[in-house]
Amino acid sequence: MASSQQPHTPQEQEHYSLQEIQHMISCFDAEVLPFIPSKEAVILRARQRRLKKQALLASTLGVVCAVVGLYAYNPSYQKQMFATRIGQQQEVTLTDGTTVLLNTNTQLEIRHHLRSRELTLVQGEASFSVQHSQQPLRRYFERAFSVQAGQLYVHDIGTVFQVQKHNATDATVSVQRGLVEVSTLGSDQAPVRLSTGQSLTNHVQQLQSIQWIDNDTVTAWQHGQLVFQHTPLAQALQQFQRYHDFKVSIASPALKQIPINGQFKTQNYQQFLTVLPQVAALKVEQVDANHWRIQPK
Repeated sequence: MASSQQPHTPQEQEHYSLQEIQHMISCFDAEVLPFIPSKEAVILRARQRRLKKQALLASTLGVVCAVVGLYAYNPSYQKQMFATRIGQQQEVTLTDGTTVLLNTNTQLEIRHHLRSRELTLVQGEASFSVQHSQQPLRRYFERAFSVQAGQLYVHDIGTVFQVQKHNATDATVSVQRGLVEVSTLGSDQAPVRLSTGQSLTNHVQQLQSIQWIDNDTVTAWQHGQLVFQHTPLAQALQQFQRYHDFKVSIASPALKQIPINGQFKTQNYQQFLTVLPQVAALKVEQVDANHWRIQPK
């Protein structure tokens, strides 16, 4: 009867010779060794990981620099042009809710930039009601709103205002509500802040003195009206000619200075000419369909 062998104790199991250990692992050499990287491979992989980290850091810094540079450059991504004919008015609503009302014979260019809205009044007159967020944080990130007319530059602070361009360099800004900051291009003169009921005109690079205005008079055109308060006759006729194509010959310089008072509809210049002899010592004669002559009685 065979005698049973006693199992090795843990102490006995730990005593193996070097030959026994090599014998036990030799059967795994062919399978395991191909997957054990060499020293050169380990160094190469470490170098590749380091290069990947450096490339990721460089690309991240590149993106950040590009974003900062793009923000500083403030590129234009959209341009719009709006125009009205003689006697026509048009209201334009921007994507942020800002409304622009163009008066007769007006051209307006709008450039949308990354962090600003830059408008150029090429000719004519327009009113601007700028929409602002009621949340202080969102308002901090709003795009700036500015209007250039000739050499007059108007920066909106939070307001309703209108700008009329007189010629290639000069214009007038009038504030109906809020604040604007006014300056002239190429001038070292400090910007001037205007508030509700104030108006300012430039002559080339020179800002004139601030004037107080009657808002109802200044904005009358928005309701199809013209309001004259001791306005010289020649200037009153020029206002009507902004809305109609007609010619008036005035016999003498003295007649051009006759003061005119009253409120008239922009479309009724014929009625205005008809009632002139009733308010001044004038004789008005219609030469042809679009030509009138004014003489003393």
